[in-house]
Amino acid sequence: RDVVATSDQQHVYLGSRDDGTIVHLVRYNGTLKWAESHAFGKFQAMELSADERFLYAVGPDSLKVFARNNDDGRLTQTEHSYDGDIGMAIGPSMLATVGSGKLTLYELTGSGGNGALKLRGNAQGAELKGVERMQFSPDGKFLFVASFDTDSVSSWELTQNGAKLAGKVSKMPGIDSPNDVAVTPDGT
Repeated sequence: RDVVATSDQQHVYLGSRDDGTIVHLVRYNGTLKWAESHAFGKFQAMELSADERFLYAVGPDSLKVFARNNDDGRLTQTEHSYDGDIGMAIGPSMLATVGSGKLTLYELTGSGGNGALKLRGNAQGAELKGVERMQFSPDGKFLFVASFDTDSVSSWELTQNGAKLAGKVSKMPGIDSPNDVAVTPDGT
């Protein structure tokens, strides 16, 4: 996502693909005010951790981790950096990136951690080509992926060391170059 906001809607973070920056805005009396900017490089997507202590940002060159000050929302880039990708999603305990037909799954370090990610595994398939957006199921057991290259939406079941294709809908009316997918909060 190019824009994420904290649960209280007081801090908004946006990524600029054109100038390669991550911008932090703060809401005062209903208006947004600039707080800070961070040079990133080629930018694609970002996500906040569930506890809002970390912001993860990805581009084709790198996946970077920013620690977030919960008092003022300011970001500090951590020492953690990983291989870049095009798309990203965050779930209850996992972070997924995707690019060039390859899905990479990381385990989040959990509450009290330092934002580091632990590689869990990979998956590959034609259904993963042309993907920018994905969404985890609320229980974190599945990942739903929209592929504009294959005109499909697929579901991937998470396994001990990656993911396996669980199902796919393709080339049906209304599924023409999908680029995003959403899952209801209850997973139905």
